[in-house]
Amino acid sequence: MDTTTYFNQSKRKAVGVVFAEQTEEHPALVVMFKEVNEIFCDSIGLVNGTSGDVSTFDGYSNTVAMYNSYVEETGKGSPLAMKMMDFHENGQSDFIPSVAEQRLLVAAARQINPIIERFGGTPIALNGDCWYWTSTEVTENAGLQAWLCSAVNGGILPTPKTELHKARAVVEIHYPE
Repeated sequence: MDTTTYFNQSKRKAVGVVFAEQTEEHPALVVMFKEVNEIFCDSIGLVNGTSGDVSTFDGYSNTVAMYNSYVEETGKGSPLAMKMMDFHENGQSDFIPSVAEQRLLVAAARQINPIIERFGGTPIALNGDCWYWTSTEVTENAGLQAWLCSAVNGGILPTPKTELHKARAVVEIHYPE
């Protein structure tokens, strides 16, 4: 649907923009218009079970692992993953991008920010506080740190998981072959 048609109708509502086309390594990826601020984990020392691999496109499985790391007896887990699972009212499978997926988003940010803004969303921060959570824990210190990724240049920073930072929800689109 072209933008003129879209803005002249009220039936369909856009929720995100495609930022990476499908390849052999990953499906097509869509970033949501809004971002969240949350802590990765609310319990020091809790390993959330992500792959820890900064080169793998596994944000969905990482987010599921984070969600499943919730410990009912203590009420501790990953508030960020819990928020992602409830991000859409229709139960859509939103997830936190892995380092590799976040770097694809970084590469597209300048081109997609005007589209995000046009549809009323929050643009990806390209200056100031431009650091976003990934769903990838730091392998050597998984109980304490996960990777933040700079939206400016894709650099990563090991960060205590109990700190509050931004995150962007993404979804996968699988096209039939």
